[in-house]
Amino acid sequence: MQSVLDADHRVDVKPGHHGRLAAALADPKTYVLAFVYFCCACAVYTVTFWLPTMIKGLGIASIASIGWITAVPYVFGSIGVLVISRSSDRFKERRWHVGGTLLVGVIALFGTSFLGGALAPVMVLLCIAAFFIFGGGSLFWSIPPTYLSREAAASGIAVISSLGILGGFVSPTLIGWIKAATGSMQMGLGALTALVVVGGLTILMALPKSAVRVGTAGDSAAQ
Repeated sequence: MQSVLDADHRVDVKPGHHGRLAAALADPKTYVLAFVYFCCACAVYTVTFWLPTMIKGLGIASIASIGWITAVPYVFGSIGVLVISRSSDRFKERRWHVGGTLLVGVIALFGTSFLGGALAPVMVLLCIAAFFIFGGGSLFWSIPPTYLSREAAASGIAVISSLGILGGFVSPTLIGWIKAATGSMQMGLGALTALVVVGGLTILMALPKSAVRVGTAGDSAAQ
């Protein structure tokens, strides 16, 4: 990792703030990553916003019980952040650890809508969903600094964050609107799943493996 940091400091041209922002806005990679982060935010905020409602829909009436049960998937989400990040560093791989985990997580989340009120199976899928969605979502931020050009990296991360975080508003609102219109969350979760699947495939297909440096001297030269 030190070799990557050292390489990033060896830059002959040091454009000013406006130059770096212009470079970020002109770089198509910025918008690819903003879309992927948008999908990550959609998945993460769907879990955080709708999880208590989903637990209540399993027939749990007590607010205290809903709170305690809701905490369980978050425990698995925390473990996912540690395990997936460590695995990514060990195998020196980012794309599948982000894109692949998002796909598995959102499919598990969508699967809960087919199980009715069966508490145990739904909780298993929710824990799997949280493990992969939170793990992959947190790991996403290891990609922009090593994929964007050095001139565009800092401003590009700001643009990605500003655009992508809109997913935190869009997904809960969209699912709420569909739920109100249909009386069920299934179609809303289906729409979310389709969106996040596109985001996961985007990071797997649009980002070449050689473009994402993971702390080796050979990878540093790839950019």
